[in-house]
Amino acid sequence: MLVIVKTYPLLNKKHDKLVCVAGIDLETKSWIRIFPIRFFKLPKSQRFAKFDIIELEVEPTLDPRRRKESYKAKDTTIKIVGKIDTENNWAKRKQILEPLLQKSVEHLKEQNAKDKTSLGIIKPKTPIVFKIESTSAYRPWEKALVTGSQLTIDGEPYESPLEKIPYRFAYVFKCNDPNCNSTHDLMIEDWELCRLYLRCKEKVNDEKIACSKVREKYGDKFLAENDVSLVLGTEINYGKWLIIGVFYPKKQSQKTLF
Repeated sequence: MLVIVKTYPLLNKKHDKLVCVAGIDLETKSWIRIFPIRFFKLPKSQRFAKFDIIELEVEPTLDPRRRKESYKAKDTTIKIVGKIDTENNWAKRKQILEPLLQKSVEHLKEQNAKDKTSLGIIKPKTPIVFKIESTSAYRPWEKALVTGSQLTIDGEPYESPLEKIPYRFAYVFKCNDPNCNSTHDLMIEDWELCRLYLRCKEKVNDEKIACSKVREKYGDKFLAENDVSLVLGTEINYGKWLIIGVFYPKKQSQKTLF
């Protein structure tokens, strides 16, 4: 599989940091989700990065809430066998992901109702707004997600390191689809974004500065310079859609011919 996103680690009863990974099965050219990955217990030779190609053994999960793309990972079998680089403005990555683009969040919801589709990628209509709010802005299901009152895929309660972040990060956008008549406000649960906040907070011990660094990375300038697509996934208990990753090759400059 080609690794596209890693969600922020969850802590189970054994205090293992468990990572959920979504990517593309390169044989079927379809989405796949693997869990649990005890990422920080893996030897360094198995600690894969985004856009690494990995091989591993998986098996169907027996969880009755199983989502269409989900498999239980045997993380001790992981082998890193390749990587798809950013050459020519992410050309090889685009070749894999662009055929999988969906029209809208609404379309993904329709697919979810039909066959439990729970992963997808969309290209939002511009402008996209990056939003940072205090935790008081969490909707009930989001609060349950980050405070640990939900369950992991194997039915165990967890505590999420996200509760250490007193902010809700989100993109607000409309879909690039005539049938999309609503504005979406989707929470971002992306490992890179959360790590950026915590790393900055630890370095300067100032929440405002940490938030400004996150906004600098994911906000207006970033959105203006990059051709942004959003990788979406559902959380397991409520079926709500989240942003689990951002795909961002540079915008191609367009020359005007006279």
